[in-house]
Amino acid sequence: TMPFGKHKGSLLSDMPRDYKEWLLKQGDIDPYLRKALSV
Repeated sequence: TMPFGKHKGSLLSDMPRDYKEWLLKQGDIDPYLRKALSV
């Protein structure tokens, strides 16, 4: 589940694709979250 922000508590698979793409472009994202979003 997403640990913070607008989609806090949401399953990563339920989040909009454009939000996940934007999040992956951020430099300070947790490495474990980055890996989970990349799957």
